[in-house]
Amino acid sequence: MPEHVFDALLNTLRESLGDSWGAIRAPMPALVRTIRSAVDELDGIYLAAELDRGPEHGLRMQLWVDRPELDLPIADQIVGEVLRGFGDREILLVCRILEDDGFHYRFASGTVEAALVGTIALVGPYARDAAHLARIGSGQPTGFSA
Repeated sequence: MPEHVFDALLNTLRESLGDSWGAIRAPMPALVRTIRSAVDELDGIYLAAELDRGPEHGLRMQLWVDRPELDLPIADQIVGEVLRGFGDREILLVCRILEDDGFHYRFASGTVEAALVGTIALVGPYARDAAHLARIGSGQPTGFSA
């Protein structure tokens, strides 16, 4: 889904459910434990940096991917597994962005009462290379020419 569509849907949800929908309500240590537990169950995936809160895009986490077979479907599966660790969800929005350092996934996940909004960045050499390969033929600039 293009980012502008994600932003429009997120704004619509916040207009309908309240401006605080998607705001981080859980204490950060509890959230870190939840994320670490979900990540620990995935082979070759590690937290690459401390979790960060941003006013505009919510929670930001970086996951180091040490899996040479990484491609778009596997990247999507990794993010799905991490998001599944957050618990109940009636609503799930995910926007994949191909960046120079890897895959970035903006997400909104939760229920009508409470949700979490943020970004999961899959980084590392395998993520960077897989994102560059995914850009070829996608119409996005690749940063190189032949």
